[in-house]
Amino acid sequence: MGHDAALCLSRWDKSSSHPAGEHAYVDVLLPAGSERGDRERVLVDVDFRSQFEVARPTKAYRAVLQRLPSAFVGKEDRLRLLVAAAADSSRASLKKRGLHLAPWRKPEYMRAKWLSPYEREAPPPAPDASASELAAIGEGGEDGAKV
Repeated sequence: MGHDAALCLSRWDKSSSHPAGEHAYVDVLLPAGSERGDRERVLVDVDFRSQFEVARPTKAYRAVLQRLPSAFVGKEDRLRLLVAAAADSSRASLKKRGLHLAPWRKPEYMRAKWLSPYEREAPPPAPDASASELAAIGEGGEDGAKV
């Protein structure tokens, strides 16, 4: 049995505090686990930690980065906590180095990557193999060669 996984592309508009943007990640919808029948959504970002890298990080911020998972797999509530902690630490690191906090480093921009409206692009269903195709594979494949 497969999982209900899909590529998600989130998009958000420009605001007074940050620019517009978009971000791609994967989500997996788990079977309904509550009485209401709501499906749980698990977010997957295989390049999570790198989203928080900054120029000339302080030693303290490097330690925070090392504690972040390189790939994130979890629910929205955990993501919110990690993004808040990393964004606050990033801000402190940049301030200590005398560097400007770019709009795309602000917590609301970082949250927008995973928590904005998104389009979910499910993969196409796998074609069903016919019985004759399966038999041909078992007898040596399409070219007749025995395996």
